[in-house]
Amino acid sequence: MMPKYYVQSDQSRWVLLAPDLDAAAIRFAHCVLRDCVKNHQRPASSSRMIDQEIYQSLLDRFGDTVIVSESGFDGTQIGIFATSEVLNRWNQQIENIETNMRDRDA
Repeated sequence: MMPKYYVQSDQSRWVLLAPDLDAAAIRFAHCVLRDCVKNHQRPASSSRMIDQEIYQSLLDRFGDTVIVSESGFDGTQIGIFATSEVLNRWNQQIENIETNMRDRDA
């Protein structure tokens, strides 16, 4: 069974199951940003799975850091990540998915 984490940045708060702190931070980013991922669209060689306009509008939901705790939103902070680092890692995962989909379709 995966541990439960309380993850927040600015006013966005999620309770998530994840295998570790890093995964909790990335999963949090996905929960906040999931509305910018285009549904049921395979990325063409020149397009992305991400709607950049929606992505930009969702960025204001993040503060400077992503904070992870196992004991509640006001509990002991066991992980503090720079939001830019979390977003870079999330974007890298999306790019990897796009590459895998393009390779599979080729």
